[in-house]
Amino acid sequence: MTVPGDLDLPLLRRQAFRRFAGGKLLHLLAQNALVYGIFIIVVSEQESALATSAFVMTGTIPSVLLSVPGGVVADALPRKLTIVAALAARLALAAWLIDAEPGIVGIVAAAFAVFTALQFYGPAESAALAAVVEPRRMPAANSMLNAVTLLAQVTGAGLVAPLALKAYGERGLFGTVFALFALALVLFWSIPSLTPATGPKRARAGLFTSFPRGWRAITGDATLLRVTTLLVLLDSALLIIVVAAPSFITDVLRTPAQNAVYIFAPGAVGVILGLIITPALLKALPPRLIVTAGFVLVVGAVLTLPFIREVSRELDERTFVPLREMQDWLRVRPEIAATALLLPFGGLGMTMVKVAARTAVYNQAHPSEIAQVFATQSAIGSVVSLGPTLAAGALVDALDVRAVLVLTGIAMSALAILALAGPMRPTPRVRTEVAPAA
Repeated sequence: MTVPGDLDLPLLRRQAFRRFAGGKLLHLLAQNALVYGIFIIVVSEQESALATSAFVMTGTIPSVLLSVPGGVVADALPRKLTIVAALAARLALAAWLIDAEPGIVGIVAAAFAVFTALQFYGPAESAALAAVVEPRRMPAANSMLNAVTLLAQVTGAGLVAPLALKAYGERGLFGTVFALFALALVLFWSIPSLTPATGPKRARAGLFTSFPRGWRAITGDATLLRVTTLLVLLDSALLIIVVAAPSFITDVLRTPAQNAVYIFAPGAVGVILGLIITPALLKALPPRLIVTAGFVLVVGAVLTLPFIREVSRELDERTFVPLREMQDWLRVRPEIAATALLLPFGGLGMTMVKVAARTAVYNQAHPSEIAQVFATQSAIGSVVSLGPTLAAGALVDALDVRAVLVLTGIAMSALAILALAGPMRPTPRVRTEVAPAA
């Protein structure tokens, strides 16, 4: 299709999406390298689950305080301006880290600032996707961007952070992060427009109306309400697992906590599989069913982890599962090999939930409310996770980490059943399809 001026809109949109995906990749590489690098520093200097819990809170508290204002800003300002400004703020922070050489307190404060900027960047980036992707291609685009996220997580946390710290120290890590943020800023700046067409105009939400508006959008649609409930429970459980991971790795798997990223790396296999099959499933099944199925897989993985030693013996003695081959290939103990075989199921379930839940928002929410819905989901998830995250640190220090994981899995199951079994009577709303961006 051509328009006056010989502009090929599908071609321009594909070019914009490639730049968008490239900018997202570079941004996430920097973000994950910085956060995991700080995590390594905290775990190395503070051998306490409560300290790990406090570090996790540096990402949770900004979400509680600023996720709704972030959604307001994303709707009020041009998306490109918000994205570029948030990247510029983190670029300046990385430059300060290079010169200041802060101690542990300064580094944790920097992590807090990084997550603060993310509250404005995240809703704007999520809402900007509709400007570079046609509605019918949204499931495939979400899957591709989840692949970008996975690649950035594995590379940023698994390679960039540990290698930079080992080879060049903290200043080398911060310098690498600075360069990646700068490249991401250039790519996003090169995209002509990141504000999608919104169809019928609606009143712009303010600071005190954004959360109620996002809440009404979620509770007014049965699909959004169900997927948001499971998404919030999943995200809260994942934060608890992050807090428990160092103790689980040292006490149960009997290996240093610094190996966390490598222990959990096999989960990427399940994530990749989920990125392949979830868009296909979304063509045949409603998002809420896929979210539910993915949630069940994650719960199953969480409840299996505490018994991984017993599972490894059963797999080795009574099944045809190639545990011994995995053990020989990885040159690790049986329980680590069994964990490597289990985690892909958790990665698959997590990806099914994430991709299907995001697709549901794009399908069900009005274009002018997309950023508010994402911001409201983030705010709800952060508030809900505050108590469990703090409690997890104290419980892991006081109890066997396996008991904490069992309690987490049981709580996830019980709360999901209570939420989904209860009456859900959404208020009537007019659904408006996302208009293709000009």
